[in-house]
Amino acid sequence: MSDRQDVPPTPPTPQQRSAANGSSVEAWAQERITGLQMINKLIDAKINGQYLEIKSCLYRITDNSHTNKSRYGRFILDEAQDEFLKAQDGLYLFCVIDEHEPEDPAKILKAWVIPAKNITLNLKGRRAISWRTIEKFGLLFNVYLEAN
Repeated sequence: MSDRQDVPPTPPTPQQRSAANGSSVEAWAQERITGLQMINKLIDAKINGQYLEIKSCLYRITDNSHTNKSRYGRFILDEAQDEFLKAQDGLYLFCVIDEHEPEDPAKILKAWVIPAKNITLNLKGRRAISWRTIEKFGLLFNVYLEAN
């Protein structure tokens, strides 16, 4: 009979890791954005009457299909969310986070608030978009908060 304490825990799947990262970033946003109301439906939240979808991705991830074995992280954008946000003059909060252990909170490295109407990419179904592409559309998070 083996001692179960010697069995290492099963590492989280990429989907579990992504969900945990999303929850960590949502918690970060709740702590820092006054008046943020989490609604957790099709869209994550509302702020000052505007819908806000919170997206996160890692700064870099391991990807053996690339020559250097890593690539910049990607945000997953959903067509239904994007259409809703555009129709409602909604916003995205995009957060790039560090690589961290699953049990630790994510550290935000970069963040942008971007009106959904400014995202002019073709979003059919779901689309993965590098944070390097998203940052071209963005307004740095702190600048946005200071202005509003």
